[in-house]
Amino acid sequence: MNKRLKTLVALALCVAAYFFLQLIPFGSTILYPFQLLVTVLHEFGHALEAIITGGSVERVQINANGSGVTYTAGGWRPIVIAGGYIGSGLFGNIIMRAGLRYGSWSKYLLNGLLVGLVTIATFWSGSLSNTIICCLFASSIYWISTKNDEFIAWFLVFVGMVSILHVIQDFRVGPASDLAQFTHEIPIMTRAMWMYVWLALVVFMSWRNVKSLLSE
Repeated sequence: MNKRLKTLVALALCVAAYFFLQLIPFGSTILYPFQLLVTVLHEFGHALEAIITGGSVERVQINANGSGVTYTAGGWRPIVIAGGYIGSGLFGNIIMRAGLRYGSWSKYLLNGLLVGLVTIATFWSGSLSNTIICCLFASSIYWISTKNDEFIAWFLVFVGMVSILHVIQDFRVGPASDLAQFTHEIPIMTRAMWMYVWLALVVFMSWRNVKSLLSE
């Protein structure tokens, strides 16, 4: 099987699995850990942008119901705010690409996720339950990192696709509070208009990523 066909098959299987699991009774239970991981990526996006733009992270809270919040100080507020939604879309694309293309390097990316989770649990945790959630994820990812490269690659492709699809599906609800804050910071457009700008950015980067993968 050539590289292009393998990419198409992998993407199609992951998309089909994602939507199939949404339709069956226990599917939401299977998807729950992955969707919670999307929340982790979202909040980590806020935290990372705060640090990059000269701010600091006070605490990160990941809730069992799938919601989350990141408290930051300083930094460039518009970038920090947008870093959650757009950042989780970007992380999803990076994770998916790593699973499809970089073979043994996938393990290093997986360990990067592990370090991120441990960082949140150790330095930015907002509560004991938050620490427990992050430690459980970290333990699971460490276990996966001990498996063979092919298993890790498929795991990363699925996590990446779930992240991208969940972000796109959730664009009306998920970033609502972020959009409200962003519109307050940059009031040149309405919240609804910014919502579609953010969605367009995530869709565009995902399209470019898939196009690049298929052209290699």
